[in-house]
Amino acid sequence: MQDSRHRRAKPSRLPVVGDGEARRVEAEVRTRQALEELPDHDWTVVGDLEWPGGRYGHVDHVVVGPSGVYVIDTKTWGGDVTVFGGVLRYEGHAQDSVVASLTEAAASVALLTPGVPQRLVKPVLCVGGGVGMETNLGSLLVCSTDRLASMLEARVHSMSTHQITNASAQLRDHLHNRGLVKVAARAGHTEVKNRRPKTRQSKPMRGIPVIRIAIAIWFAATLVLAPHVFSDTYDTIHEHVTKTIDDNR
Repeated sequence: MQDSRHRRAKPSRLPVVGDGEARRVEAEVRTRQALEELPDHDWTVVGDLEWPGGRYGHVDHVVVGPSGVYVIDTKTWGGDVTVFGGVLRYEGHAQDSVVASLTEAAASVALLTPGVPQRLVKPVLCVGGGVGMETNLGSLLVCSTDRLASMLEARVHSMSTHQITNASAQLRDHLHNRGLVKVAARAGHTEVKNRRPKTRQSKPMRGIPVIRIAIAIWFAATLVLAPHVFSDTYDTIHEHVTKTIDDNR
């Protein structure tokens, strides 16, 4: 299947730029080389994207193949990437914004490929400095560049040839239209935002609830520090009740 992966010539060497920029370029080159391992007749790789920056994050490639549509962003991170307790971390720091932006990007691409079930459009975080890494956080797939191609091919093949052909054509047309992509990115941002569970904001307690809490704290403190107060109070109440019963006889 013809694709657009050859639009950008392979650099013979890294450009002379700052260290951070050089690492970024090198990581993207590794990702592109990994995607070239995918069979041409089954996979389409769309690069040179007109993806808007800012809050819509960054996308390097969108890939279409038998197992789905994948929205790929490459990070220059090393191997210190973990997923634990529902949180993606790099060097111990939570990367919630990275997860959110890639999830939004996948939702945006799903809007541009209406013939593909949304569950088959997956965000992929490619770790440029990692080796042998493959994990996931919900729908987000996380892997090192050396595992990228094998991971995509190993997933269940759920796309028909017709779906692959249509989605490839749509993405080649749409993803190089900056205006259309920006609209889709904004819609994806809104859709993911609306999916998040809304947290109930607690109202400040006033009046009676505060008094009840104060009384409960007083009882607890008294029970620990001066338990005889409760026994004395019980005796007083018991005597009062007994006297009341006797008076009414």
